[in-house]
Amino acid sequence: MEICKGKLELGAIIMTVMFYLSHVVHVDPDWNTVIVWGDFLPGLYGLLFMYIRLATGSLLLPIILHGWINVVGYLI
Repeated sequence: MEICKGKLELGAIIMTVMFYLSHVVHVDPDWNTVIVWGDFLPGLYGLLFMYIRLATGSLLLPIILHGWINVVGYLI
């Protein structure tokens, strides 16, 4: 499937799912795992970042946006 200039391939889908899971799966010091399924924002960000990656062909802008979102979230 064509998205902007890039092709949506299985790797892009896997990376978006991995991005989501890495932000909603939490492990405490006792190795208890908690999955916060109701947190949909990382999934939306993952889709946005992948769209930008496919549209530009570069990781630079998604990395900058991720850092900016982290700073804004910290300041709020």
